[in-house]
Amino acid sequence: MKKLLLKYHRIFGIITLPILLVWFISGYFMLLGGFPRASKSWIESHQKTIPFKVIPKEGISPNSHIHYGAFGWRQIRNFNHNNADTIYLQKNEGSIQSQCEAFGNMLMDEKAEHTTIMHDLDMWIPWSRMRKHLPIYRMKYKDGSNLYISSKTGDVLQRTTTKSKWIACFGAIPHWLYFRTLRENTQIWILVIKFLAILSLIAILTGYIYGGIILVKKRLRNPYKKRHYRWHYLLGISGGLIIFTWTLSGFFSLHHVSNRWIKKGVFNDAQEIWQPTEPINTIALDRLTKLPPNTVDIQSYTIKNRAVVQFTTQKGKHHYYCGDTMDQKVWSQSQLKACFEQTFPNYLVNTVPLEKNIVEISLDDPGESQFQFDLLSGKMIRYTDQEKRVNQFLYQGLHSFMIGSLKTKNTGRILIILFFLTLGTATLLTGLWITIKKR
Repeated sequence: MKKLLLKYHRIFGIITLPILLVWFISGYFMLLGGFPRASKSWIESHQKTIPFKVIPKEGISPNSHIHYGAFGWRQIRNFNHNNADTIYLQKNEGSIQSQCEAFGNMLMDEKAEHTTIMHDLDMWIPWSRMRKHLPIYRMKYKDGSNLYISSKTGDVLQRTTTKSKWIACFGAIPHWLYFRTLRENTQIWILVIKFLAILSLIAILTGYIYGGIILVKKRLRNPYKKRHYRWHYLLGISGGLIIFTWTLSGFFSLHHVSNRWIKKGVFNDAQEIWQPTEPINTIALDRLTKLPPNTVDIQSYTIKNRAVVQFTTQKGKHHYYCGDTMDQKVWSQSQLKACFEQTFPNYLVNTVPLEKNIVEISLDDPGESQFQFDLLSGKMIRYTDQEKRVNQFLYQGLHSFMIGSLKTKNTGRILIILFFLTLGTATLLTGLWITIKKR
């Protein structure tokens, strides 16, 4: 039994040691930043403000999105559905490339040094869903930044800086195996990571079980005389547990746990509380005399049978127009509770006010459903049930320590991660030391 465990530990350890070292060393750089993204907040802060005259006089349809892109002011109707269509409220002139370049230069507040027409994806935009935007215009700027703009929609798809690329090269790319040829095929990428995680777990478990047997037989004494074996054995007692936990939680980041013992909540049944029962064709804005200052984005949606228009400013602040008034609550806490009690008469409904305008609603259903609503916007901003909480713990809880008070104590959480990263890396390096010495 011991010989077999040791044999498997050595075989699987040699196979998985390189990838485990890559995962742990890149983890240090992951604390500095992830993969570059064109964040919505950055785009909004540099976006052109919407002039009141472009708003259709007849009003806007529900589930619409009005914003500025490379080709002009546009309204996307049914933007959350597959049958979305675009109407240009004010269209720009010129070739597609010149319009995309002008839009990128406006966002960056400088002229691009060079524009590349991409007919294939590159390492900074490796997702297969981006293929529908090809060709993509990549604009390089003086400070090393790059903007990627779609030739189909005129939207910014990606933004990179010199700093974000360097961090990603040592962090997100090796940590998540974000290599273009692999990442653009999502299913194969998931299978590769799961396969490597399973091999790694076998190597860790066999070593941990073997070490446990030796520990009991030797009455908690280190049985090895050679220095590299002694250190690997000593560090492996605690470091092995860290490596196992992070490898397992990494596996669960791509594997959803669902079975009959973990109960789902009532989310599907609860949707009738906020979904419309009568069609609303147009949201009239005739009583609106001006837009909130520096509005860059307008979205419309319906809550039950009430139409709501959300205005977003350059600083990311939201204003809501509902019932011909600005910034009036769509829900009251008592109204929301009454709707839940009417929809779920067999369950106890409990409401707890959290921060400003946010209320939490809990049900005593088998899945222990919890909802969080923003009373001002009327939107449900968070939902959890037993199944979601289990999956969040298996990944976010065990991998990033987003649990309990650590959720709000970022410095303490980072210090814990740094300590565990160092312990795990040291354990793996002693394993590498043994492998080299063996040869």
